[in-house]
Amino acid sequence: MNAQASSPGWEKMRVISRDDARLFQRIPDHISFVEAAALQLVYWTAYYSLFELARLKKGESVLIHAAAGGVGQAAIVLSQLIGAEIFVTVGTAEKKHFLMETYDIREDRIFSSRDLSFAKGVMRLTNQRGVDVVLNSLSGEALRQSWELMAPSGRFIEIGRRDIDLNRRLEMSVFTRGATFSSVAVVLKDNRDMVGRILREIMDLAREKKISPAKPLNLFPYSKMEVAKHIGKIILEPHDDDVVPALPPMKMPQYFDENASYLISGGLGGLARSMVRWMVDKNLKNVILCSRSGSNSDKGKAMAKELRHRGVNAAIYACDVSNASELAAVLEDCAQKMPPIKGCIQAAMVLRDSTFENMSYADFKEPLRSKVPGIWNLHSMLPDSLDFFVILSSSSGINGTRGQANYAAGNTFQDAVAHHRVSQGPHAIAIDLGSVLSVGYVAEGGNAEIDNNLSAWGFMGIREEEFLAIIEYLVTGIENPALMRAKGLEKPYYFKDPFFSHLQIANRDENSSALGGDDQETRTDCPDHCRSTLSEVSR
Repeated sequence: MNAQASSPGWEKMRVISRDDARLFQRIPDHISFVEAAALQLVYWTAYYSLFELARLKKGESVLIHAAAGGVGQAAIVLSQLIGAEIFVTVGTAEKKHFLMETYDIREDRIFSSRDLSFAKGVMRLTNQRGVDVVLNSLSGEALRQSWELMAPSGRFIEIGRRDIDLNRRLEMSVFTRGATFSSVAVVLKDNRDMVGRILREIMDLAREKKISPAKPLNLFPYSKMEVAKHIGKIILEPHDDDVVPALPPMKMPQYFDENASYLISGGLGGLARSMVRWMVDKNLKNVILCSRSGSNSDKGKAMAKELRHRGVNAAIYACDVSNASELAAVLEDCAQKMPPIKGCIQAAMVLRDSTFENMSYADFKEPLRSKVPGIWNLHSMLPDSLDFFVILSSSSGINGTRGQANYAAGNTFQDAVAHHRVSQGPHAIAIDLGSVLSVGYVAEGGNAEIDNNLSAWGFMGIREEEFLAIIEYLVTGIENPALMRAKGLEKPYYFKDPFFSHLQIANRDENSSALGGDDQETRTDCPDHCRSTLSEVSR
């Protein structure tokens, strides 16, 4: 007996597959393994979208975007089976003629997905009513125009991910027509009864020869997949003699100059120690760690021993960076003993959590010290020419966290300093972290209530390796438009999204021109509203 299973993800890439019996269906005798492989996913998606979510009925109208693809063709077949009125979009004239010849779609019902003309065309052909169902895989303005096509009680089915992942907005007024918006986001392991039922119904249709795989079937060996330009469905068929091109292992990049020093404030905390170990792997030879506990603490002694064993020249100071005199003394000592400082990471933090009404003034100020005068001292006293200036801030400054008004205020100030610093020319970036699962304050049991609150509010922690990947990206530099133009590269499409608007700050000269004047303010000039905050917190 030939059988077929529908399993999530890479679990399918096995010689022998074991899975839930509900996900297996016998392959009809007239269908080959290749055809079965092309059948299940595209028809499952189309069936679930049109019949489970959209409840498409005979006589209703449906707009199918990207209709020449595998899911699009499956949607056409199912819509024709039920007797729906079909409108489609395609990307090329070749695909248009393919649908006309293969599925007898009328030419005036086929529109281009390369522009927005389909919206006017559909409204014209429906006498301004719109369509009952949209099966959408387009994004951006094309999605919004498709959403506007909803007829009364219309159903919009989103099978794409781009706008969802970017958290883009949707015009709310369409809901006054009784429209619904649904996304095809099914976690197979949590819906196996439904997955199995739909797969069974699809195979029943296949046995009755009412449906067939998308046309043409593009059968490729693994070695030819990268050159495919196709209509229909791709099927990969492995062969013993396949030669698959592979990139050779890349030499591990070395990011840190062995003739330079790198300063980390809060340098003995969990995240800081993790960063230092990663930096040593990337050629770090000289590091300055500033911590209120200093080298005589247990963590300081252990870190000094570890770095010494790994051949790192480590200067560990008992230094509160919020104290300008202490930091100045450290920098003066380092100027005599250490190579020049070429990078800084601010990781200092103090927590004094309490509801605001019960918080003493002393407890309110204490977390602010490392965040407000601390970051400003580092900004003001370190050289202009740093390769990077990374600030570990917190999502509490964006969303707020119960019992952490003081901490949220400090992190908001850090974010503002990053903006101010960039506006003056030097490098700076603040990263608003949530919880890190395996390292750092929360992971080391610093405050179980914070961890519980973050989980309850839907925050997902990141792993240590993900945190370090972010740090790697930050210390190697985020490319802004000016840097990309200098390399002869076009700006990525996502630069147009407001979410990335901060990356549009190209350099000091561009900022000045955009503001309509020369920017004469020096880096150490403190805006009046910041100066009063600094002086108050420092007292």
